[in-house]
Amino acid sequence: MRSWRWWLAALICGRAAFCADAPVAPGGALTPPASLVFGDPAVKQRVVPRTALEARSGGWRMTVISADRLTPRDGAQAQCRLLLWLRAERGALPAELQVVEPPLVTDGHGQGVTAGSWRVVRADDGSAWVSVYLPATVQRLTALALSLGVPAPAARMSVRLDLEPLGTPRLLPELGLAVEPTLVRHDTVVLDTSPAGPPYFYALESTAPRAMAPTSAPPPDEGTYYSVRLHTLGPEPGAGEWELTDLRARDGDGPALDDWRFVRRPWRPDWGGWLGVTGTDAVALGGRPAGVVIDAVEPTGPGAEGGLRVGDVVTAIDQVPCRDAYTLGGLVRRRSPGSRSLLTLWRGGKGLTMTLPVGRTAQWPDRDEAEFQAVWSRLGTVRGGEQKDDVLNAWDWQARQPVTAAFEPTQLELVFTRQEPADSTTFLLRGVPLAP
Repeated sequence: MRSWRWWLAALICGRAAFCADAPVAPGGALTPPASLVFGDPAVKQRVVPRTALEARSGGWRMTVISADRLTPRDGAQAQCRLLLWLRAERGALPAELQVVEPPLVTDGHGQGVTAGSWRVVRADDGSAWVSVYLPATVQRLTALALSLGVPAPAARMSVRLDLEPLGTPRLLPELGLAVEPTLVRHDTVVLDTSPAGPPYFYALESTAPRAMAPTSAPPPDEGTYYSVRLHTLGPEPGAGEWELTDLRARDGDGPALDDWRFVRRPWRPDWGGWLGVTGTDAVALGGRPAGVVIDAVEPTGPGAEGGLRVGDVVTAIDQVPCRDAYTLGGLVRRRSPGSRSLLTLWRGGKGLTMTLPVGRTAQWPDRDEAEFQAVWSRLGTVRGGEQKDDVLNAWDWQARQPVTAAFEPTQLELVFTRQEPADSTTFLLRGVPLAP
Protein backbone atom coordinates (compact mmCIF):
# COMPACT_ATOMS: atom_id res chain seq x y z
CA MET A 1 0.00 0.00 0.00
CA ARG A 2 1.28 3.47 -0.86
CA SER A 3 1.95 5.92 1.93
CA TRP A 4 0.22 9.30 2.34
CA ARG A 5 3.52 10.93 1.37
CA TRP A 6 3.35 9.26 -2.08
CA TRP A 7 -0.22 10.47 -2.64
CA LEU A 8 0.68 13.99 -1.56
CA ALA A 9 3.60 14.03 -3.99
CA ALA A 10 1.35 12.66 -6.70
CA LEU A 11 -1.20 15.42 -6.15
CA ILE A 12 1.49 18.10 -6.30
CA CYS A 13 2.95 16.62 -9.49
CA GLY A 14 -0.46 16.14 -11.08
CA ARG A 15 -0.16 12.34 -11.24
CA ALA A 16 -2.95 11.33 -8.93
CA ALA A 17 -5.37 11.03 -11.84
CA PHE A 18 -3.68 7.83 -12.96
CA CYS A 19 -5.25 4.62 -11.77
CA ALA A 20 -3.89 2.94 -8.69
CA ASP A 21 -3.41 -0.38 -10.49
CA ALA A 22 -0.89 1.00 -12.98
CA PRO A 23 2.50 -0.77 -12.99
CA VAL A 24 4.98 1.23 -10.97
CA ALA A 25 8.62 1.14 -10.08
CA PRO A 26 9.72 1.24 -6.42
CA GLY A 27 10.00 5.02 -6.64
CA GLY A 28 6.43 5.40 -7.89
CA ALA A 29 7.23 6.16 -11.57
CA LEU A 30 5.15 4.47 -14.25
CA THR A 31 7.25 1.85 -16.01
CA PRO A 32 6.41 0.47 -19.44
CA PRO A 33 8.03 -2.84 -20.44
CA ALA A 34 11.60 -2.42 -21.60
CA SER A 35 10.79 -4.17 -24.89
CA LEU A 36 8.32 -1.39 -25.77
CA VAL A 37 10.98 1.33 -25.84
CA PHE A 38 14.00 -0.83 -26.66
CA GLY A 39 16.23 0.95 -29.16
CA ASP A 40 14.57 4.35 -28.70
CA PRO A 41 16.74 7.43 -28.06
CA ALA A 42 16.93 8.91 -24.58
CA VAL A 43 14.01 11.00 -23.31
CA LYS A 44 14.83 14.70 -23.58
CA GLN A 45 11.58 15.94 -22.03
CA ARG A 46 8.58 14.16 -20.54
CA VAL A 47 5.08 15.65 -20.42
CA VAL A 48 2.60 14.00 -18.04
CA PRO A 49 -1.08 15.06 -18.20
CA ARG A 50 -2.18 16.84 -15.03
CA THR A 51 -5.62 15.27 -15.25
CA ALA A 52 -6.51 11.81 -16.40
CA LEU A 53 -6.85 11.41 -20.16
CA GLU A 54 -8.74 8.17 -20.66
CA ALA A 55 -11.03 6.47 -23.11
CA ARG A 56 -13.21 3.41 -22.60
CA SER A 57 -14.46 1.11 -25.33
CA GLY A 58 -15.53 -2.51 -25.57
CA GLY A 59 -14.78 -3.25 -21.93
CA TRP A 60 -11.22 -1.90 -22.25
CA ARG A 61 -9.72 1.27 -20.82
CA MET A 62 -6.88 3.32 -22.33
CA THR A 63 -4.91 5.96 -20.41
CA VAL A 64 -2.39 8.49 -21.69
CA ILE A 65 0.74 8.01 -19.57
CA SER A 66 3.17 10.52 -21.07
CA ALA A 67 4.41 12.31 -24.16
CA ASP A 68 8.20 11.92 -24.41
CA ARG A 69 10.40 14.19 -26.51
CA LEU A 70 13.21 11.92 -27.71
CA THR A 71 16.77 13.15 -28.18
CA PRO A 72 17.72 13.08 -31.90
CA ARG A 73 20.68 10.87 -32.72
CA ASP A 74 22.72 9.92 -35.77
CA GLY A 75 21.20 12.81 -37.72
CA ALA A 76 17.68 11.38 -37.41
CA GLN A 77 14.66 13.65 -37.17
CA ALA A 78 13.42 14.41 -33.65
CA GLN A 79 10.30 12.58 -32.53
CA CYS A 80 7.66 12.60 -29.85
CA ARG A 81 6.70 9.23 -28.35
CA LEU A 82 3.21 8.94 -26.92
CA LEU A 83 2.90 6.22 -24.27
CA LEU A 84 -0.51 4.68 -23.70
CA TRP A 85 -1.56 2.02 -21.21
CA LEU A 86 -4.41 -0.37 -22.03
CA ARG A 87 -6.14 -2.86 -19.75
CA ALA A 88 -9.37 -4.83 -19.66
CA GLU A 89 -12.08 -3.96 -17.17
CA ARG A 90 -12.28 -7.68 -16.45
CA GLY A 91 -9.70 -10.37 -17.13
CA ALA A 92 -6.74 -9.99 -19.47
CA LEU A 93 -6.29 -8.55 -22.96
CA PRO A 94 -5.85 -10.92 -25.95
CA ALA A 95 -2.31 -12.17 -26.40
CA GLU A 96 -2.30 -11.35 -30.16
CA LEU A 97 -3.46 -7.75 -29.67
CA GLN A 98 -2.15 -5.23 -32.21
CA VAL A 99 -2.97 -1.92 -33.90
CA VAL A 100 -5.12 -2.98 -36.84
CA GLU A 101 -5.28 0.37 -38.68
CA PRO A 102 -2.92 3.35 -38.89
CA PRO A 103 -3.72 5.83 -36.09
CA LEU A 104 -5.82 8.85 -37.07
CA VAL A 105 -4.22 11.95 -35.60
CA THR A 106 -5.11 15.65 -35.83
CA ASP A 107 -2.96 18.41 -34.35
CA GLY A 108 -3.99 21.55 -32.47
CA HIS A 109 -4.89 23.25 -35.77
CA GLY A 110 -7.12 20.43 -36.94
CA GLN A 111 -4.59 19.23 -39.52
CA GLY A 112 -3.89 15.55 -40.07
CA VAL A 113 -0.63 14.19 -38.69
CA THR A 114 1.08 11.05 -39.99
CA ALA A 115 2.21 8.67 -37.25
CA GLY A 116 5.66 7.41 -38.17
CA SER A 117 5.27 4.06 -36.44
CA TRP A 118 3.69 2.34 -33.46
CA ARG A 119 4.24 -0.65 -31.21
CA VAL A 120 2.17 -2.82 -28.90
CA VAL A 121 3.72 -4.86 -26.09
CA ARG A 122 1.68 -7.06 -23.77
CA ALA A 123 2.69 -6.89 -20.11
CA ASP A 124 2.96 -9.84 -17.74
CA ASP A 125 -0.09 -8.67 -15.79
CA GLY A 126 -2.40 -9.02 -18.83
CA SER A 127 -2.44 -5.31 -19.70
CA ALA A 128 -0.73 -3.83 -22.78
CA TRP A 129 1.36 -0.79 -23.63
CA VAL A 130 1.17 1.15 -26.87
CA SER A 131 3.73 3.64 -28.18
CA VAL A 132 2.90 5.98 -31.07
CA TYR A 133 5.69 8.00 -32.70
CA LEU A 134 4.85 11.48 -34.03
CA PRO A 135 6.84 14.39 -35.52
CA ALA A 136 8.43 16.52 -32.80
CA THR A 137 6.96 19.67 -34.34
CA VAL A 138 3.47 18.73 -33.13
CA GLN A 139 2.70 20.50 -29.82
CA ARG A 140 -0.82 19.27 -29.10
CA LEU A 141 -3.24 16.67 -30.42
CA THR A 142 -6.84 17.67 -30.95
CA ALA A 143 -7.78 14.02 -31.38
CA LEU A 144 -6.18 10.59 -31.56
CA ALA A 145 -8.19 7.60 -32.80
CA LEU A 146 -6.57 4.21 -32.25
CA SER A 147 -8.05 0.85 -33.28
CA LEU A 148 -6.75 -2.29 -31.60
CA GLY A 149 -7.81 -5.88 -32.02
CA VAL A 150 -6.82 -9.37 -33.10
CA PRO A 151 -6.55 -9.92 -36.87
CA ALA A 152 -8.72 -12.73 -38.16
CA PRO A 153 -7.04 -15.60 -40.02
CA ALA A 154 -6.99 -15.32 -43.79
CA ALA A 155 -9.50 -17.45 -45.71
CA ARG A 156 -8.23 -19.50 -48.68
CA MET A 157 -9.89 -20.68 -51.85
CA SER A 158 -8.44 -22.74 -54.72
CA VAL A 159 -9.59 -22.82 -58.34
CA ARG A 160 -8.31 -25.49 -60.74
CA LEU A 161 -7.97 -24.87 -64.47
CA ASP A 162 -7.03 -27.29 -67.23
CA LEU A 163 -3.68 -26.41 -68.79
CA GLU A 164 -3.15 -26.23 -72.55
CA PRO A 165 -0.27 -24.87 -74.66
CA LEU A 166 -2.56 -21.92 -75.42
CA GLY A 167 -5.34 -21.46 -72.92
CA THR A 168 -8.96 -20.50 -73.41
CA PRO A 169 -10.56 -17.57 -71.56
CA ARG A 170 -12.77 -18.67 -68.70
CA LEU A 171 -15.08 -16.84 -66.32
CA LEU A 172 -14.83 -17.28 -62.56
CA PRO A 173 -18.18 -15.77 -61.56
CA GLU A 174 -17.62 -16.19 -57.81
CA LEU A 175 -14.61 -13.88 -58.12
CA GLY A 176 -15.79 -11.59 -60.92
CA LEU A 177 -12.67 -12.52 -62.90
CA ALA A 178 -11.98 -13.66 -66.43
CA VAL A 179 -8.79 -15.75 -66.59
CA GLU A 180 -6.66 -17.14 -69.39
CA PRO A 181 -3.59 -19.35 -68.92
CA THR A 182 -1.83 -18.48 -72.15
CA LEU A 183 1.43 -20.35 -72.09
CA VAL A 184 3.16 -23.30 -70.45
CA ARG A 185 6.63 -24.00 -71.71
CA HIS A 186 9.92 -25.65 -70.84
CA ASP A 187 12.82 -23.24 -70.51
CA THR A 188 16.47 -24.09 -70.15
CA VAL A 189 17.75 -21.26 -67.99
CA VAL A 190 20.08 -20.51 -65.13
CA LEU A 191 17.65 -19.24 -62.51
CA ASP A 192 18.68 -16.29 -60.35
CA THR A 193 18.31 -17.57 -56.78
CA SER A 194 19.68 -14.49 -55.05
CA PRO A 195 17.74 -13.93 -51.80
CA ALA A 196 18.24 -10.16 -51.95
CA GLY A 197 15.06 -8.28 -52.72
CA PRO A 198 11.61 -9.35 -53.86
CA PRO A 199 10.71 -10.04 -57.51
CA TYR A 200 9.68 -7.48 -60.13
CA PHE A 201 6.16 -7.52 -58.75
CA TYR A 202 7.35 -4.98 -56.19
CA ALA A 203 9.47 -2.93 -58.60
CA LEU A 204 7.03 -0.05 -59.19
CA GLU A 205 6.53 -1.12 -62.82
CA SER A 206 10.02 -0.08 -63.92
CA THR A 207 11.28 -1.24 -67.32
CA ALA A 208 14.90 -1.34 -66.16
CA PRO A 209 16.45 -4.74 -65.35
CA ARG A 210 16.54 -5.27 -61.61
CA ALA A 211 20.06 -5.47 -60.21
CA MET A 212 20.30 -8.44 -57.86
CA ALA A 213 22.85 -8.53 -55.07
CA PRO A 214 25.51 -11.24 -55.51
CA THR A 215 25.03 -14.42 -53.56
CA SER A 216 27.70 -16.66 -52.12
CA ALA A 217 25.85 -19.79 -53.25
CA PRO A 218 26.83 -21.10 -56.71
CA PRO A 219 24.15 -20.78 -59.42
CA PRO A 220 22.16 -23.94 -60.14
CA ASP A 221 22.95 -26.10 -63.14
CA GLU A 222 20.98 -25.55 -66.29
CA GLY A 223 17.75 -27.51 -66.16
CA THR A 224 14.12 -27.66 -67.20
CA TYR A 225 11.91 -25.01 -65.64
CA TYR A 226 8.20 -24.43 -66.13
CA SER A 227 6.80 -21.00 -66.94
CA VAL A 228 3.17 -19.96 -67.03
CA ARG A 229 1.66 -16.74 -68.33
CA LEU A 230 -1.75 -16.02 -66.88
CA HIS A 231 -4.02 -13.15 -67.89
CA THR A 232 -6.73 -11.97 -65.49
CA LEU A 233 -9.33 -9.27 -66.07
CA GLY A 234 -11.40 -7.84 -63.23
CA PRO A 235 -11.45 -5.17 -60.53
CA GLU A 236 -8.48 -4.70 -58.25
CA PRO A 237 -9.28 -6.41 -54.94
CA GLY A 238 -10.06 -4.13 -52.03
CA ALA A 239 -9.79 -4.76 -48.31
CA GLY A 240 -11.51 -7.99 -47.32
CA GLU A 241 -11.83 -9.24 -50.93
CA TRP A 242 -10.33 -12.28 -52.64
CA GLU A 243 -6.83 -11.76 -54.06
CA LEU A 244 -4.67 -14.08 -56.16
CA THR A 245 -1.62 -14.90 -54.05
CA ASP A 246 -0.20 -18.23 -55.22
CA LEU A 247 -0.14 -20.79 -57.98
CA ARG A 248 0.46 -24.52 -58.22
CA ALA A 249 0.91 -26.73 -61.27
CA ARG A 250 -0.34 -30.30 -60.93
CA ASP A 251 0.47 -33.45 -62.85
CA GLY A 252 -3.09 -34.79 -62.85
CA ASP A 253 -3.84 -35.79 -59.27
CA GLY A 254 -0.16 -36.40 -58.65
CA PRO A 255 2.57 -34.13 -57.25
CA ALA A 256 2.23 -30.37 -57.31
CA LEU A 257 4.88 -27.86 -58.28
CA ASP A 258 4.33 -24.96 -55.87
CA ASP A 259 7.66 -23.12 -55.52
CA TRP A 260 7.42 -20.17 -57.90
CA ARG A 261 8.69 -16.68 -58.42
CA PHE A 262 6.39 -14.34 -60.28
CA VAL A 263 6.05 -11.01 -62.04
CA ARG A 264 2.76 -9.09 -62.08
CA ARG A 265 2.20 -6.34 -64.62
CA PRO A 266 -1.15 -4.57 -64.27
CA TRP A 267 -2.66 -2.33 -66.92
CA ARG A 268 -5.81 -0.26 -67.17
CA PRO A 269 -6.51 2.40 -69.81
CA ASP A 270 -6.71 5.24 -67.30
CA TRP A 271 -3.66 4.13 -65.33
CA GLY A 272 -0.55 5.96 -66.35
CA GLY A 273 1.60 7.04 -63.39
CA TRP A 274 5.25 5.99 -63.50
CA LEU A 275 8.37 7.09 -61.61
CA GLY A 276 11.06 4.99 -63.26
CA VAL A 277 12.50 3.57 -60.04
CA THR A 278 12.69 0.22 -58.31
CA GLY A 279 12.36 -0.23 -54.59
CA THR A 280 12.01 -2.74 -51.79
CA ASP A 281 10.25 -2.69 -48.43
CA ALA A 282 12.08 -0.99 -45.54
CA VAL A 283 10.93 -1.59 -41.96
CA ALA A 284 10.76 1.23 -39.43
CA LEU A 285 14.19 1.95 -37.97
CA GLY A 286 14.88 4.32 -35.10
CA GLY A 287 13.00 7.52 -35.86
CA ARG A 288 12.36 6.63 -39.50
CA PRO A 289 8.96 5.17 -40.36
CA ALA A 290 8.50 2.16 -42.61
CA GLY A 291 8.64 2.86 -46.32
CA VAL A 292 10.31 1.92 -49.59
CA VAL A 293 14.07 2.12 -50.08
CA ILE A 294 15.00 3.09 -53.64
CA ASP A 295 17.60 0.70 -55.05
CA ALA A 296 17.64 1.74 -58.73
CA VAL A 297 16.75 4.96 -60.58
CA GLU A 298 16.42 5.02 -64.35
CA PRO A 299 18.58 7.91 -65.65
CA THR A 300 15.90 9.18 -68.05
CA GLY A 301 12.89 8.56 -65.81
CA PRO A 302 10.80 11.10 -63.92
CA GLY A 303 12.26 9.95 -60.59
CA ALA A 304 15.75 10.95 -61.71
CA GLU A 305 14.43 14.22 -63.13
CA GLY A 306 12.81 15.05 -59.80
CA GLY A 307 15.93 14.28 -57.76
CA LEU A 308 15.30 10.81 -56.28
CA ARG A 309 18.48 8.95 -55.39
CA VAL A 310 19.42 5.38 -54.66
CA GLY A 311 19.14 4.87 -50.89
CA ASP A 312 16.26 7.33 -50.39
CA VAL A 313 13.42 5.87 -48.30
CA VAL A 314 10.00 7.02 -49.53
CA THR A 315 7.46 7.00 -46.68
CA ALA A 316 4.46 8.80 -48.24
CA ILE A 317 3.10 10.16 -51.51
CA ASP A 318 0.76 13.14 -51.35
CA GLN A 319 0.63 12.57 -47.55
CA VAL A 320 -0.64 9.00 -47.96
CA PRO A 321 1.67 6.62 -45.99
CA CYS A 322 3.46 3.97 -48.06
CA ARG A 323 4.69 1.24 -45.73
CA ASP A 324 5.64 -1.13 -48.57
CA ALA A 325 6.55 -1.01 -52.26
CA TYR A 326 3.31 -2.63 -53.40
CA THR A 327 1.28 0.22 -51.86
CA LEU A 328 3.58 2.88 -53.31
CA GLY A 329 3.45 1.28 -56.77
CA GLY A 330 -0.34 1.22 -56.75
CA LEU A 331 -0.57 4.87 -55.70
CA VAL A 332 1.93 5.96 -58.37
CA ARG A 333 0.01 4.14 -61.11
CA ARG A 334 -3.13 6.01 -60.14
CA ARG A 335 -1.50 9.40 -60.75
CA SER A 336 -2.08 10.99 -64.16
CA PRO A 337 0.94 11.35 -66.47
CA GLY A 338 2.13 14.94 -66.44
CA SER A 339 0.88 15.63 -62.91
CA ARG A 340 3.14 16.29 -59.95
CA SER A 341 3.16 14.47 -56.61
CA LEU A 342 4.60 15.35 -53.21
CA LEU A 343 6.91 12.63 -51.89
CA THR A 344 7.90 12.38 -48.22
CA LEU A 345 11.22 10.61 -47.78
CA TRP A 346 14.30 10.11 -45.64
CA ARG A 347 17.81 10.83 -46.91
CA GLY A 348 20.95 10.66 -44.84
CA GLY A 349 18.96 10.26 -41.63
CA LYS A 350 16.83 13.37 -42.22
CA GLY A 351 13.25 13.75 -43.34
CA LEU A 352 12.42 15.90 -46.36
CA THR A 353 9.77 16.40 -49.04
CA MET A 354 10.10 16.91 -52.78
CA THR A 355 7.71 17.41 -55.66
CA LEU A 356 8.22 15.01 -58.57
CA PRO A 357 6.75 14.85 -62.06
CA VAL A 358 4.79 11.70 -62.87
CA GLY A 359 5.59 10.04 -66.19
CA ARG A 360 3.65 7.56 -68.32
CA THR A 361 3.77 3.95 -67.24
CA ALA A 362 5.63 1.51 -69.46
CA GLN A 363 2.74 -0.99 -69.66
CA TRP A 364 4.22 -4.43 -70.45
CA PRO A 365 7.74 -3.89 -71.79
CA ASP A 366 7.67 -6.94 -74.08
CA ARG A 367 4.22 -6.43 -75.61
CA ASP A 368 2.68 -3.73 -77.78
CA GLU A 369 -0.64 -1.95 -77.35
CA ALA A 370 -2.35 -3.99 -80.06
CA GLU A 371 -1.73 -7.13 -78.04
CA PHE A 372 -3.05 -5.37 -74.95
CA GLN A 373 -6.27 -4.60 -76.72
CA ALA A 374 -6.58 -8.14 -78.11
CA VAL A 375 -6.24 -9.72 -74.66
CA TRP A 376 -8.58 -7.13 -73.18
CA SER A 377 -11.17 -7.85 -75.86
CA ARG A 378 -11.03 -11.63 -75.40
CA LEU A 379 -11.41 -11.51 -71.64
CA GLY A 380 -13.91 -8.67 -71.75
CA THR A 381 -16.14 -10.76 -74.01
CA VAL A 382 -16.06 -13.59 -71.47
CA ARG A 383 -16.98 -11.14 -68.69
CA GLY A 384 -19.92 -9.82 -70.70
CA GLY A 385 -18.53 -6.36 -71.44
CA GLU A 386 -15.99 -3.87 -70.15
CA GLN A 387 -16.36 -2.66 -66.58
CA LYS A 388 -15.17 0.75 -65.41
CA ASP A 389 -12.78 -0.54 -62.74
CA ASP A 390 -11.39 -3.50 -64.68
CA VAL A 391 -7.65 -4.09 -64.56
CA LEU A 392 -5.84 -6.41 -66.96
CA ASN A 393 -3.00 -8.31 -65.29
CA ALA A 394 -0.26 -10.33 -66.91
CA TRP A 395 1.19 -12.81 -64.41
CA ASP A 396 4.44 -14.49 -65.37
CA TRP A 397 5.19 -17.42 -63.08
CA GLN A 398 8.41 -19.41 -63.24
CA ALA A 399 9.39 -22.42 -61.17
CA ARG A 400 12.33 -21.78 -58.86
CA GLN A 401 13.68 -25.31 -59.19
CA PRO A 402 14.16 -27.58 -62.20
CA VAL A 403 11.83 -30.55 -62.61
CA THR A 404 12.19 -33.97 -64.19
CA ALA A 405 11.17 -34.52 -67.79
CA ALA A 406 8.50 -36.97 -66.58
CA PHE A 407 6.60 -34.19 -64.80
CA GLU A 408 3.99 -32.87 -67.22
CA PRO A 409 1.46 -30.50 -65.58
CA THR A 410 -2.12 -30.78 -66.79
CA GLN A 411 -3.81 -28.55 -64.24
CA LEU A 412 -3.18 -25.10 -62.86
CA GLU A 413 -4.36 -24.36 -59.33
CA LEU A 414 -4.91 -20.70 -58.48
CA VAL A 415 -4.86 -19.88 -54.77
CA PHE A 416 -6.86 -16.87 -53.59
CA THR A 417 -6.76 -15.45 -50.06
CA ARG A 418 -9.05 -13.02 -48.28
CA GLN A 419 -8.18 -11.24 -45.07
CA GLU A 420 -11.23 -11.07 -42.89
CA PRO A 421 -11.79 -7.79 -41.00
CA ALA A 422 -10.29 -7.74 -37.54
CA ASP A 423 -12.52 -7.72 -34.49
CA SER A 424 -11.30 -4.37 -33.23
CA THR A 425 -12.06 -1.71 -30.62
CA THR A 426 -11.49 1.98 -31.35
CA PHE A 427 -10.45 4.53 -28.73
CA LEU A 428 -10.80 8.29 -29.15
CA LEU A 429 -8.64 10.58 -27.05
CA ARG A 430 -9.04 14.36 -27.18
CA GLY A 431 -6.80 17.25 -26.17
CA VAL A 432 -3.58 15.31 -25.63
CA PRO A 433 -0.74 17.71 -24.65
CA LEU A 434 2.65 16.99 -26.19
CA ALA A 435 4.47 19.99 -24.73
CA PRO A 436 4.47 21.75 -21.32
